[in-house]
Amino acid sequence: MLLAALHKLRIWQWKRRYRPGTVVSRFLAPDVRRDVEVLDTSRIDAGVITARTRTWNVLYAIRKIEPEHAFGNAKELAVKELWNWTGEPWGGPVPDSNRAAKPANAPDRAGGIVSVDRARLGAGPAGDRPCVMQQEKRHYEFLEPWWSTDEQDGHFHETFLNQLKTEVGPDHVMYGLPVRMIGRDGASDDTLFEILDGTGRLALVHLTWAKGQERLPWPGTAIYPSFEAFKTERLIPQNQDYLEE
Repeated sequence: MLLAALHKLRIWQWKRRYRPGTVVSRFLAPDVRRDVEVLDTSRIDAGVITARTRTWNVLYAIRKIEPEHAFGNAKELAVKELWNWTGEPWGGPVPDSNRAAKPANAPDRAGGIVSVDRARLGAGPAGDRPCVMQQEKRHYEFLEPWWSTDEQDGHFHETFLNQLKTEVGPDHVMYGLPVRMIGRDGASDDTLFEILDGTGRLALVHLTWAKGQERLPWPGTAIYPSFEAFKTERLIPQNQDYLEE
């Protein structure tokens, strides 16, 4: 009972601290800082977030001994290991193994979010935008607060697809992917799209309703390898929280 309560408190603290679109920083040593750019927290209940990190010596950068390092590639990272440091306790040079936080030991295709690396997600060629492809429609059963958009008219679907086209740029994971809107979260602005490339993947997108193209990481996006993965990792837990409110 106590362990469960402590775990729930820890998750609550993580959700407050690691919000998509924010950069969380901490000094690992007196002159060494790590910055974590949070991209996605859909798996935070499992102790995993998607983020880009950099670890750099602030004093060295100020004195022009070495440059301020850029952020690394987006990866799934274990929250418990975000602030690991194997260098000297007083700081100094940053070991290569500490330039980026250790990736989480989580599968990409089975039960987890696929990495936000554009090439691995099979994005379309440069110059493409999200589009619609003809594919046999599959009906998905949702739990509250989610609801199916299958019964909505073409204008409703076109509105959301056009907004997605407006917000994503060439470097966004959704750029060039053929999609179909299948569900909406009644408790937020989250929208679920089916990726029509034959993989069975789904994209949960938090549209900002901006009037022009957004800068990464917006619109916030989480890719699920299947509806079953989305149901297990997002739909069922959210439904349980919704019913307890």
